[in-house]
Amino acid sequence: MKQKLGLACALIHIPEILFLDEPTCGVDPVSRRDLWKILYELARQGITVFMSTVYLDEAERCTRVGLMHGGRLMVCSPPHSIKASLPGEVWEIRTEDNRIARERIRALEGVTADIVGDGLHLIFDRPGADIDLLASRLNREGVRVLERRKVTASLEDAFMHLIHREKEDAPVAA
Repeated sequence: MKQKLGLACALIHIPEILFLDEPTCGVDPVSRRDLWKILYELARQGITVFMSTVYLDEAERCTRVGLMHGGRLMVCSPPHSIKASLPGEVWEIRTEDNRIARERIRALEGVTADIVGDGLHLIFDRPGADIDLLASRLNREGVRVLERRKVTASLEDAFMHLIHREKEDAPVAA
């Protein structure tokens, strides 16, 4: 209710631009849907809605997204463009030990790995990468792969890939 009241107060004077700081934080699912309906209607009326959020699934609803890391703007584009910028395919695997699997995969060239839920999301640096070869290698190294499937890239996948690429490109301290 606090978030709804804050939004109502901000809309009293019919602004041209509305700044919202994490408007759905702590909001129940029904109120969250209601809030998004209101935001879509405001945008339809020509009001610019500028919001910050840590929920990247929520950011995917926006027409333009700026991803920040370490106080620096890494990219600012429509969500579909950010996801399309991934160099290769995204795969999800589940193993007996995702933490060990992640560390083994991170030691390889051309693939990044991050824990997502009860699995790992792998992003290959080129299309057509051999997931079967990677799974065989993990199995040989004692990390049993239980499942694997190709998935659609999310904004979170793209964000994590940008962070990994940024770390790789960072200058090494002497």
